[in-house]
Amino acid sequence: MADIVGSADLVLVDGGHDIGCITADTENALSVARPGTVILWDDYFWLYPNVEYLERMAQRLELVRISDTNLVGHMCG
Repeated sequence: MADIVGSADLVLVDGGHDIGCITADTENALSVARPGTVILWDDYFWLYPNVEYLERMAQRLELVRISDTNLVGHMCG
């Protein structure tokens, strides 16, 4: 994995819906990100724990909800 760290331009997090999966997927996304990388999380609606997790993440990352979708995005700085 060391050869892909800091190499991604776009990461789509669309995996499991439990907190463990969301946490691991987000940490992996952040580990391969570089400045300018866009990370998108899918399935942002009340049915899934993604909402609670991403609301906590918004305390340390600037997150943007994409209108008329179930996507939330972040551009790494």
